[in-house]
Amino acid sequence: MPHQNSTDAINALLQDFRFTGVSYGQCEMQKPWSISFTPQSTARLHLVVEGEAWLKSGDGAWDHLAKGDLALLVRGPEHILADRPNRPSTPIEELAGSEIAPTVFEFAIPGRGKRTVMTCCSVAYHGPALKSLTALMPESIIVRAGSNDISDPLLFPLLDAMANEIREKRMGSATMLTRLADLVVGRIIRSWAETAPAYSNGWLAALNDRRLSKALIAMHKNPGDDWSAQTLARQSGMSKSAFYERFTATVGQTPSKYLAMLRMSAAIEILRSGKTNINTLAFKVGYKSEASFSRAFKRLVGHAPGAARRKGMPEELQ
Repeated sequence: MPHQNSTDAINALLQDFRFTGVSYGQCEMQKPWSISFTPQSTARLHLVVEGEAWLKSGDGAWDHLAKGDLALLVRGPEHILADRPNRPSTPIEELAGSEIAPTVFEFAIPGRGKRTVMTCCSVAYHGPALKSLTALMPESIIVRAGSNDISDPLLFPLLDAMANEIREKRMGSATMLTRLADLVVGRIIRSWAETAPAYSNGWLAALNDRRLSKALIAMHKNPGDDWSAQTLARQSGMSKSAFYERFTATVGQTPSKYLAMLRMSAAIEILRSGKTNINTLAFKVGYKSEASFSRAFKRLVGHAPGAARRKGMPEELQ
């Protein structure tokens, strides 16, 4: 379990989970059935409302999901849901679904066997702190109904609320489910972070370091400030050389490289909103000119800022 300073740092950095693009499907299947999902850059959440299902993800193993069980595939890998292991699957894109509201779909697979009802959500998340954390998480997290493995006492009431919205299909269910999906994914990620095993290096190890965590929090809160190895070392109460060596060994990147990636992530968020021009953006994220910002953006993201805005923002930095 992380130390108290690690928990404080996680709370400071992840106090605003930024989830966007929530979409979900209400799925009713009767045996025989099997659905395959292609990889995507969003988290996938599958909740069994009635019946049962089997899940196969990256490691090739099949996991049984009973009523009330939830599977969170944190980084959206290729996977299969089926009524039994090894049944030939149909891609989700080939199923005849109906749109019942924007980003809300219904899918039905008729058959003669036992019925399974599920809600399947996609949740996109943004922000470098959240991405750094989810990169450390296992490919899939399964939460068993009524389990004691999750430290969040509110998670199961939220899952019950999701199941009730699916069953009752009352007015405004689409809006309710998107809000609930945000809360469920956010709370699972936070619960994992608060109970994660100790790491000897990497992002969580830096958060668990009483001194390095101070520099990380400072950069994340104000990435556009005029940070240097010296000013960050001062935040950490260390000498410049000791800070540089310790940060690089722990995080796996130099402080300047980490800060550059952090600034590009902040820039992508602002560009995605479309609420500022490139010149203003450059100064906002810590560059002294539009030209220097554009060069850095193209080197790290792969496009000039203007071209990236026209083409649509990438989900990940290169």
